Amino acid sequence: MFNNIYYTQLGNGLKIVILQRSTPSVTICMRGLAGSNYEEGNGIGCAHLLEHFHTSKLFYKQKINKIINYGGRITGTTSRDDVAYLVKSLKEYYQFSLDYLLEIFLEKKFEESFIVQIKNNIIQEIRQNINDPKKYIMRLAYQNLYPGQRFSKFNTGDENDIKNLKIDSIYSFKRDRYSPDNFVITACGDIDPKLFIQTIKSFFVKNVYKKSNKIKKLKYKKNKQLKILIQKNEDSDQVHLKIDFYGVSSSNKSKYAYLLLSKILKNKLLKSIQNYNSKFYIPTYSIDVNSFSSNTYGLLGAYICMEDKYLNPFIEIFRKTLISLSRRKISSSELNAVKNNIYCDLIFNLEKTSLASDFYSELYLYDSAVKSHSDELNNYLICQASSIQKAAQNFCKQKPKITILTNNTVMMAPKIIWK
Repeated sequence: MFNNIYYTQLGNGLKIVILQRSTPSVTICMRGLAGSNYEEGNGIGCAHLLEHFHTSKLFYKQKINKIINYGGRITGTTSRDDVAYLVKSLKEYYQFSLDYLLEIFLEKKFEESFIVQIKNNIIQEIRQNINDPKKYIMRLAYQNLYPGQRFSKFNTGDENDIKNLKIDSIYSFKRDRYSPDNFVITACGDIDPKLFIQTIKSFFVKNVYKKSNKIKKLKYKKNKQLKILIQKNEDSDQVHLKIDFYGVSSSNKSKYAYLLLSKILKNKLLKSIQNYNSKFYIPTYSIDVNSFSSNTYGLLGAYICMEDKYLNPFIEIFRKTLISLSRRKISSSELNAVKNNIYCDLIFNLEKTSLASDFYSELYLYDSAVKSHSDELNNYLICQASSIQKAAQNFCKQKPKITILTNNTVMMAPKIIWK
């Protein structure tokens, strides 16, 4: 998979991971604990705005054009916990990628006109996401899960947050969060590790950084009650449904059983839907069931889009399916099939330098006990059927958070008995 894996941590706290592989391309990912949940007060929207700012050709014109002119690609993503910048290039030009990423650490002055332009772009992005029912319900679900907290707002912030965001708040957020000890740089490709690490060291010799203020690990209040949120959506003839449960953070070993459970639950639901009634089945294009774990939280959720008359039947099918998984052990054949699926998905992804760099950036940023993909895979492979049954039992003890997006204005909260 990789010829060698190199890891070091600089005196300023920056982690560096090099995945050495003989490929014509190199991907460098810089990921840091600077996601939207670290925003406070009037600073809502800072995390995502800075990501736009740092990937804009209007500001980093010279360095970004160097990358693009040689065929490179730049992407940025902001999540609740972190921000990530990923640059892919031919191996001959990876130095341009590294120079650009390191410059992100520098404190730059923002021109008001440029900030206004970035804000307008983000407002358009917010409106576009609201017009996409699947994206919109994913965002609404957080209101149900974490009411009254930063989580309850969109990851981007809403339009008013963006309009009211002040330059001083943006400066403050960057100073607090964009310090080397909050970041990891991972690189995958045909790279000389000594040269790569020395380039980074030389940059920080010229640009001295203090370590970030020690910030306590984020904690969130969980709502133990059954909650149903219904939002009107006039642009869709279908009902969009999201059912969510609280999961675990990435440092919790239960995450392996939780992910395996989500795959098995999806397979069971598909069969149950088809057998819902001997005369007909619930027609749906797709159903997503997934469990994910981040640095400070995790979720298990299901999403489905269907005709509104099938809403209550599906919720009941979901409830009964989850209960059935909590009462019996999964067969060896079922479990092995899901394990094989997860194993192959990860191996296939790691064949790509971009996904390998991205995967390892999360692994090392979150300071997990697991430090290689082999260890990660092994934790899935050794997971027992009893652990998955226990995971199902844990979710059955929770009251779900149900989010519904519909154009049916007379729809009332479904009558659900969730024992």
